[in-house]
Amino acid sequence: MVFLKDMTERVRLVRYQSMMTRLLALLAVCAAPACGATLGPDTLSVTLSISSPTFPADGPFGITVTAVNQSSRRVQWGEGSSGCQLDAVIRVDGRDYSVLATRVCTADFGPHALEPGASRTETWTWEGEYLVGDDGLAPVPPGTYEFRGRAGHSATSTPVLVTVSAP
Repeated sequence: MVFLKDMTERVRLVRYQSMMTRLLALLAVCAAPACGATLGPDTLSVTLSISSPTFPADGPFGITVTAVNQSSRRVQWGEGSSGCQLDAVIRVDGRDYSVLATRVCTADFGPHALEPGASRTETWTWEGEYLVGDDGLAPVPPGTYEFRGRAGHSATSTPVLVTVSAP
């Protein structure tokens, strides 16, 4: 019995070491510029345009985010759904939150990347809610807010001010 217990623990240890080796290799690769760790405005340009500078808190609002690779090499800023590579954030009380939008994201998994000189544009409708951590969705109260388009967490657009009016 002791021999079987020892073998089980050794198998677990080997699996753990194998998993850690793969994780460290992945981290080393993703720390490289290919994963977007050093993206800047001279590499990937991101712009945000909106349907109107003012909208009602409960009304639809059009958002368009465009990313352009301005470098001479392929740029990758993340991985995930091929249909939802770009997003937008709203600044509320000094913190950035992802806007929750009505859009269809595919269930595939692939690189979020652009070849030299290539661009990608995504447009969606926003209903005035943002994601607040584990608390779920929160409606944006009336006020003026800063919106930015985003490609991953490294490249963002210049801020666009939007006024949310009472419903």
